[in-house]
Amino acid sequence: MKRERLYFSGTRRRAASYVGVKIESEERLEGQPTIISRFAMIASDGQGQRYELNRPDSFWRTFGEVDLADRRQGLSFVRRYGCPLGVLGTTSADYDLSLWLPAQLPLRAAAQVWLPVDAAGISHCDMTRNELAAHALVRDTPKEVWDETRLVPSDADSIEPQPRAVTLRAFMVLSALYDLRNANMMRTCSQCGFWFTVRRAGALYCSQSCNVTGIKVFKVRAWKGTASHGDDSQTQDQGRNDDLSSEVVRARPGGEAPAAHEKLRKRKGRKSVRRASDNRGRAQRRRRPAQT
Repeated sequence: MKRERLYFSGTRRRAASYVGVKIESEERLEGQPTIISRFAMIASDGQGQRYELNRPDSFWRTFGEVDLADRRQGLSFVRRYGCPLGVLGTTSADYDLSLWLPAQLPLRAAAQVWLPVDAAGISHCDMTRNELAAHALVRDTPKEVWDETRLVPSDADSIEPQPRAVTLRAFMVLSALYDLRNANMMRTCSQCGFWFTVRRAGALYCSQSCNVTGIKVFKVRAWKGTASHGDDSQTQDQGRNDDLSSEVVRARPGGEAPAAHEKLRKRKGRKSVRRASDNRGRAQRRRRPAQT
């Protein structure tokens, strides 16, 4: 199977911060309640961190699940992949997350084609609905998003051009189309919780960085678990009803030495072996008696 190619150059906004909330109210017909929507407002400064992508990925599903009123979810996505519109930190110092809605709603509808995760943590695509969902995604995506896609000549093969996305939202829409066409399996990363495409059996992490971080976290937890287990075992050993240990623990200075002390003093083994151990592995040399 030929590897899919999709290129994008983005900027992570590690310095993104929460600046407030925007409240919008929508008046409806008389007698019906007014709809009040809240959108988090974020800002970013600095140059950011550049990154490159060269194949489709399924984190678009995470973008579709972002609660636009939750500042933590919005900041987590921007710090990981940057601004979907490509304007945060460049043409706009801050903006509210309501600008994500035109691209988020079609992606959220496309994500409904995937079934809930199974016992192995894998989410499979419903093969009976993926074609209709792809048509709906193309129809409902705003035109300006399609204007942010390019088809440029490839450096490796001039006959086959390579698709390139100018903005992150265009990359996510094209990735969703690839996933719908190929009915790719997905799962959430064990480290960051973002959705990613399962390309090999047993994959648990979405990227190399999450893999390294996850291994470090696992080692730390394993070490802490071993240490706590050791402490518990020592506590259990101290509380055992073993005759030897209990009598040693109950011995008091100045009191009569219990039978356990006699057992400890009467060491077993040959005298030569004990002498060798007392002299750090070297037995004392036997001297011949002096001749008279």
